[in-house]
Parts: sequence; C-alpha cells; structure tokens
Amino acid sequence: FIEKFATSMIAFFTIFTIFAVLSLYWTDYGITAQNIQEGLSFRLPDQFVIAFAAFGVIGIGAAELIYYPYWCLEKGYARYVGPKEETPEWESRAQGWMNVLRWDAWISMVIYTGATVAFYLLGAAILHGKGLEVTNDDLIPTLSNLYRESFGIPGLWIFLAGALAVLYSTVFISTASNARLSADLWLLFTKHAKGKGVDRATLTKRACVLIPVLYFIFYVSVGKPLTLVFIGALAQALILPFLCFSAIYFHYYQTHAALLPGKFWVALLWISSFLMAAVGFYQLFEKLK
Repeated sequence: FIEKFATSMIAFFTIFTIFAVLSLYWTDYGITAQNIQEGLSFRLPDQFVIAFAAFGVIGIGAAELIYYPYWCLEKGYARYVGPKEETPEWESRAQGWMNVLRWDAWISMVIYTGATVAFYLLGAAILHGKGLEVTNDDLIPTLSNLYRESFGIPGLWIFLAGALAVLYSTVFISTASNARLSADLWLLFTKHAKGKGVDRATLTKRACVLIPVLYFIFYVSVGKPLTLVFIGALAQALILPFLCFSAIYFHYYQTHAALLPGKFWVALLWISSFLMAAVGFYQLFEKLK
C-alpha cells in the first residue's frame, strides 16, 4: 500500500507540475522559443560544480541505478527465468526478461526526462525570471513560488502536499535500499571474521532503524538542507563513472553470450562512460587548479 500510495502521489505531483508549466503562458513568465534556444546553447555555466552535482541526480540518479537490481531480485520479477542453465530454453527465458528490462529502461527514460524538463522549465522561468535565489534559510518558501505564480494560494498547498509526498517517498525508499546495501557491505567486510555472524535479514532490519536516526542526527547537526542536497548530488555525480565502468566489466566478464547487446549499444556504453569520466575529471581538475 505504501509503495502504491507514494507512487500515486508523485505521479499526481508531476502531472500538476506539467500543468503549472503550461499555465505560465497566462502569466508574465511564459517560456518563449528564444528562451529554449538560449538554454540549449553550448556553453558551460559560471558555477559548473552546481551543474555537475545536478548531473548526478536528475532523471535517474546514481543511487537509483544501484538500488534497481536489488528490487528486481527481491521482488522476484525475474524468477520465471530460473537458475542459469546452458540450454536453449533458459536462454529464451533470459532474453525475454532482458526485453522487459529494455522496455522498462526506455519508458523510465521518457517519464523521468519529461518530469525533469518540466521542473527545470518551471524553475528557470519563475525563479530566474524573478531573480530569486534558493538558499538554506528559505528553501521551501522560495520553491513554493513555482506553483503560486500559476495557481495562487491553492498552488502553495498543492506544492506542500507534493513536497511531503516526494520527500517521504525518498526517505522511505532510500532507507529500505541503503539498509540492504549496508547489510551487504557489513557481510562483505566481516565474512572472514571468527565466530557466528548475523544473518542478512537481521542486519537489514537493524539498518532500517538506524539509518533514519542517522539522517535525523546529521540534519539537525548541519541544519542546511540545500547544502546537504548539494553534497549528496555531488557524491552521486562522482559515482556515475564508476557505475559505467562496472557495467563495462560486467559486459565483458559476467554476461552470458546469448544476452550480449549489439556492437552499436556497446559503442554507446563506451562513449557514455568516457564522457561521464571526462566530466568528473574536469570537475576534479577545476577544484585542484
């Protein structure tokens, strides 16, 4: 129920955001073709580190790419494939599952790209148009302008409800996912330790309790939500190149021959990996310069 409720709330909030963008044409902040052309111009922003941080979390972020296999396995979506066998029947079932993953990836790309573009256009039109700067002290009040400009006071309340749904689902999903990552990490580093260890299910339950407490302590100690978001986004951006090269490793050393993609997709994998690594090294060079 929680999963379906959170998904429904986020879907509603995203659709509401798209309507908010369309409603801008009845205000002083309507988006023009010139604005779009300027936004697509090939030039780096003055504060590239902010753009680099956003690169790590827009659409499907680095963390979601790590979580995704966990939920596919735990939900049992691929159970029909069965244990690996060197038989044509198993290869056929595995190829069917890979086809499901391809559809999931393409549909997700369309949904996340559309939602990201809508949020970006809304922010660029209103926040930039009004000259508003989002800071740690007035994060929520400033962001509420995105919807108040289009829908007035009702827009403020819908924004607050949507923000609650998005933040709640983020905490809920990240806690459950990071608990599984933490359990696996603990078992990885203690598998050679002497004595009777704790099973993974117990470790996961303990982590589900401990992680929200750590979230709360960390937030209260720092007290700067925008800074925390920025740090997390920057960390995810730095993880992306490692994920790409991990995908390359799995492609060449862990993938069954019957499931290998075509040369065109392999070339795109190498290109995207190189570009992500190049952006990461550029950011590192700028910081050390």
